[in-house]
Amino acid sequence: MNWWCGTIGPGVMSTRNNKKGSATRLVVVPNLKDAKPFKRSATFKEETVTYDVKHLDSNGQLTSANKDATDHSVTLTEKFTDGDKGNHDVKICTPCESSAPNKIIDTMGVNSGKNDSVVKRFTVDGNAARVYDPATKKAYDFVRVDASFKNGFVFTYGNDPKQ
Repeated sequence: MNWWCGTIGPGVMSTRNNKKGSATRLVVVPNLKDAKPFKRSATFKEETVTYDVKHLDSNGQLTSANKDATDHSVTLTEKFTDGDKGNHDVKICTPCESSAPNKIIDTMGVNSGKNDSVVKRFTVDGNAARVYDPATKKAYDFVRVDASFKNGFVFTYGNDPKQ
């Protein structure tokens, strides 16, 4: 499998009060609606996902990070999961930084006959950022992406064990 991070664009998260006075925090939100696996060849499949920085309020509502008039930088760090027997001579983000504010674009690829799992963690403005799961409407410490040529790219969100 090939993993690489395209850096076209940017967590514990910073908090701020919105107009109604409730605290918000910055999270990273994958745009999975527009992320469709692309079969580049008979033996290689890839998918590109844009992760946007957003404000998450205590009611679980997302709002644009752009409205706070701050350009946020995003960093993505990836690590192969324990026990993964995939092709580890591929590129992963260790780390990758955004080159445009408030988002980072990540391209993942997998070769036929290979399977890999990669844990993705983000920082926003140098602070650890949680990643938002659009399905559960909750923020998590990381997202694990399991990639196979047959099944594509499967996102599983998780939290670190409490110490």
